[in-house]
Amino acid sequence: MTSASWTDPAQLDGRPAPRDEFAPDVAKAVADLRARHGLDNPDCHAAPDLGILDTLRAELKEALPGVNRRGFLRLTGAAAVFALAACGKQKPDTLVPHAQQPDGSVLGKPRFYSTVVRDSGLPVAAVVKTYDGRPIKVDGNPDFAPAPGRADAATQAALVNLYDPDRSHGDLGDGPLQRNGATWTKAGWDALDAAVGAQVKEGGVALISGPLGGPAHQALLEDFAKAIPGLRHAVLDPRGRRDLVRPAAAAVTVCIGSDLLADEDLAAQAGFATARRAGGQLIAVEATLSQTGIAADVRVRAGADDHGWVAWAIAQEVAKALGKDLPAGIASALAARTVTLREIPGTTGSPVSWIAGRLVEAHKAGKPTLVYATDVAKGGDVAARVSAA
Repeated sequence: MTSASWTDPAQLDGRPAPRDEFAPDVAKAVADLRARHGLDNPDCHAAPDLGILDTLRAELKEALPGVNRRGFLRLTGAAAVFALAACGKQKPDTLVPHAQQPDGSVLGKPRFYSTVVRDSGLPVAAVVKTYDGRPIKVDGNPDFAPAPGRADAATQAALVNLYDPDRSHGDLGDGPLQRNGATWTKAGWDALDAAVGAQVKEGGVALISGPLGGPAHQALLEDFAKAIPGLRHAVLDPRGRRDLVRPAAAAVTVCIGSDLLADEDLAAQAGFATARRAGGQLIAVEATLSQTGIAADVRVRAGADDHGWVAWAIAQEVAKALGKDLPAGIASALAARTVTLREIPGTTGSPVSWIAGRLVEAHKAGKPTLVYATDVAKGGDVAARVSAA
């Protein structure tokens, strides 16, 4: 048995199917509209006008008054296609190949560059993948010993900065400004260079910079100091500087009023991941949800003013279990203040006693523990009380 399929009823009579995708009356109406609006060629050199959509829809409805609702929707869709796709001449991009192919470059083959990315606030060794000079991916450098091949979220997202259409393409604002009394006026770059040069000659220059990211920054600073005798240099790090934190071996990590995963460098974050794979437990005591709190096994809500009390209360429980003494006056100060914490689901007793129990249990098993507090320079008095505990 021979099977056949038809795309149009006319084929049943042996006639060829019409080549137009619309019925004759629809095709005639569309053709009239195109001619009326000067859109009688496929290239459509007329200037694009998105407002023509409403006009086309209205005139189509008038030209075909007998069309039903479904057919009308189809026709309005066709009008949208004509208005959007056929009625605007786009200026094409011009792609020009290299007259001489750069050494080591093959079209379609990626090239990798080692660099340092500082978008996370701290320098991160990275490898950038590029195609034909365009960076498309940022990954950690596998030769970076503290965290081989790893990059945090801010470092990977740094790639977006290169393709941000709102980024600056020239001078920032109006250039340098000069204050005259209570008002600011434009100064110009030449005036700025002259003012800075005069001040440098007088001496007494201080340079405030962010954290140095590597040997290149250090070498630049040394050259700058040679050019300006008596230069004083200070590093401003909003995160604060602290001893290296390596949580990789910690069986229990307790963060009190701090955000370990946001504050520390990539090596500390990698160490935390190592500890978690080994079964390490993370406990967060905080006032507002943080990156560390999201990843914590147990999160205890406590007001910022209560963080110091919680830290000393945990220290008292641990000292009592290990037979050690705290400074005089700590017990009475803790008893003089009442802090109510919500009970941890699935546990008995207060959250302070439970957290202290986890620390004591790990200590008796010979496993290291880590109690992490925000740097005093960043956290102020609250961080100072937690650190003292």
